[in-house]
Amino acid sequence: MAVATICLLATARIATASDFESAKLIDVAEPDYPSQRKSESGGVISADSGLVQLRFMVDKQGSPHEIMVIRSSMPKFEEEAIKAVAKYRYQPATKEGIGVDSQMSTSVAFDFSAADLRNARGGKGTLSYKTTRNLPDGYSTFYDQFTDELQKNAPDESTARNLIDRIEPVKHQSFYSLAYLSLARYRLAETFGDFGDQIDAIEELLWIDNHVKPKYQILQGDKKHAIQASMLKLQIESGMYAEAVGHYAGFIKNNRELEKIFGDTIQQINQLAIDDRLVQRPIEINHREYTQLPLLKRSFTIKPKNGQINLLKLRCNTRFEQLEFQPDSQYGIPASWGACNLQIMGEAGTQADLYQQ
Repeated sequence: MAVATICLLATARIATASDFESAKLIDVAEPDYPSQRKSESGGVISADSGLVQLRFMVDKQGSPHEIMVIRSSMPKFEEEAIKAVAKYRYQPATKEGIGVDSQMSTSVAFDFSAADLRNARGGKGTLSYKTTRNLPDGYSTFYDQFTDELQKNAPDESTARNLIDRIEPVKHQSFYSLAYLSLARYRLAETFGDFGDQIDAIEELLWIDNHVKPKYQILQGDKKHAIQASMLKLQIESGMYAEAVGHYAGFIKNNRELEKIFGDTIQQINQLAIDDRLVQRPIEINHREYTQLPLLKRSFTIKPKNGQINLLKLRCNTRFEQLEFQPDSQYGIPASWGACNLQIMGEAGTQADLYQQ
């Protein structure tokens, strides 16, 4: 096996907390609403609220670059979100007082308040199982039918998916209705999907519901804590150890019960991150022609099963690096680069195994 060492590991010095200061946002650009088409009466056609989550690098001058979409509530918002983030300005990250290229992530919100106000006034549908504030016209009918289908002794997957397909294009979506749509996708994944489907759905639900006004959030108290625990369990069981550690650190601030359930396991994962045991996990390149994930260890190899991998991008706390993919090569990352996310680019649908050691 060839060794593609990115930088000499022997000369790398481990960065301490005092060595590194993360980038700080100093100027935000408001996104433009996409396709501002006007009706004859002067209103905006198909006005929806939406969200886009992005990961990017901030260079030594404080400008974002290498911006990529992690997820979005609607594809139509992605281009304008990228344009907005490109205009953000940061105080650059520093290591030992020197500016460095550093990874960041953020969510861009398209809050079309006119649509949300309309929903608050005019949403007259009634959900049998949930409250109905801020839901667009026609939404609750499909949602109720979806819920009724899943409550059957033998729910039909095709029927349930068709009902979600009918919810998605409903006009005048608000953050509140998008949260309910994400809840429906999670319930679909919980009933018919695999671990990956369920994890994706929970992450989307938590992300969108966090943007709903607190008094209208559909995940509160024990309900939110339960779904956080479900995601950690799924991530640990599917080998997504770095993701589990990251989410645990965020969740435990407001949910100390998770420490009783997962504290020992997280300690074991933290030990796994620094010893020489081999960790394997499957990966698949998505429809955007890339996938991205946090790395647990500082050495990795990728073995494709099918399709094609073209390029690797390392987004780290103190460094960005782009690499041509070399099959069966081992890549080593200096500890001084800090925590890293790996972006794997290639043909959509490509499957591979990632080995970390």
